[in-house]
Amino acid sequence: MSHSKKASVLYIEDNRVNLEIVRRMLTYIGYDVIQAERGISGVETAKRDRPDLILVDMFLPDIGGADVIKALRQSLDYDVPIIVITASEYPKAQQACRDAGCNGFMLKPVSRSDLLKTVKRHLQISSSAVG
Repeated sequence: MSHSKKASVLYIEDNRVNLEIVRRMLTYIGYDVIQAERGISGVETAKRDRPDLILVDMFLPDIGGADVIKALRQSLDYDVPIIVITASEYPKAQQACRDAGCNGFMLKPVSRSDLLKTVKRHLQISSSAVG
C-alpha cells in the first residue's frame, strides 16, 4: 500500500443505515469505501476491486458471515484482513467466523474511535507484512 493511494475498505452489510454510518466515518478520514449488501456480491466485489481491508456483517440475507469469510479466503489470491462487525455476541457464531479466517471482531454499535483504531491497526499489519 503506497502513501499516494488511499486505502480501500469493503463493507459487506445489508443494513443501509449501518452501511452509511461506517462509510461516513471512514471516508471522513480519507479511506475509499466500497459497499456490498449481500455476501455473494461482496465476494465478487472483493475479487474485482481487491480492497485493502474487508468489514463483514455476521448475518446477511443470502449467506452467513462465516461462509462469506470462507469464500473470500478461498477466492482471493492475497491475504486481506477481514473484520466482522456484528450485534451478535454468540460464541459459536464468533468461533465459526474465527475458524473461517477472520482477523477480528467489533460489536455494533461501533464507536468511531474503535472503528478507526481497528481499521488503522489492521491496515498497518497488512502493509508491513507485504513490504
